[in-house]
Amino acid sequence: MKTIRDNTWIWGHPPGSVSGPFQLPPSQMTPMEAAAYFGARNSFYLPMFADVDMTKCNLGMYSLDHVGWALECVYSHPEVIDRLFSQAERFPNISCGIFDDFFNEENAKNNSLNYTPEFLASLRTKLHTGGVRPLGMWLVFYTKQFGKDYSHFIREFDGVSLWFWSEYELENYEQFCRRFFEMTPTNKRMIGVYLYNFGEKKEADLNLVKYQLDCCSSWMKDGTIDGVILHTNAVADLGLEAVEAAKQWYDLHGDETVPGKAPAVLPRSSQIKKRSPI
Repeated sequence: MKTIRDNTWIWGHPPGSVSGPFQLPPSQMTPMEAAAYFGARNSFYLPMFADVDMTKCNLGMYSLDHVGWALECVYSHPEVIDRLFSQAERFPNISCGIFDDFFNEENAKNNSLNYTPEFLASLRTKLHTGGVRPLGMWLVFYTKQFGKDYSHFIREFDGVSLWFWSEYELENYEQFCRRFFEMTPTNKRMIGVYLYNFGEKKEADLNLVKYQLDCCSSWMKDGTIDGVILHTNAVADLGLEAVEAAKQWYDLHGDETVPGKAPAVLPRSSQIKKRSPI
């Protein structure tokens, strides 16, 4: 049996990368240090278009179980895939890539306007078969995007993560999550938990953070979701009450068992049998 910690991912950014846009103090904590703080066993790494040394970052995360890297600029920079394959040969914990802000208009040059489902299907096949081992392809989806039908894109991904950009959306948290489950019957699923309220540029409500973690714990235990993502290392050392509340929650519940940690890749043949949404 695995634990909640085993199914927890850190949403990783370069330290200090969110300070300027959100008027936050500069952070010094790396994704690996945040993983150690919460006891998480996995991390996504999104450089936010900074020029990071991918090898050094992966060396720092070597002891994690799973690591995933940003893919959203692959349309204009196809070398991203070759670089990911090269890194995966050296680092056995690299297991997937992820498209952030895929449906966001402000990310026009890297969003769905530049991709077709056919391109995504081809890319997924390349990730599954073109490297030293199959790599999964993940997607970020925000609650504000429920208003349009994106199913023709979503079905091309191995996994989808759900995010609540503004805290007021949490008033309908469970309803949104159930819509997400219904929307992703053949995908693997994770849910993101913000430790800072970026949508409203203020501290997150610590009680709402614990509420989200309670819900995600229940859904991990019954197999509805495959994990939770804590956002982000770049706020985890700023002394925020919500961060400390999440740490206390993991101290209490992080070692509780869940059915098992599914791989980052969902083989397409297995999608013939649709999973129960709840």
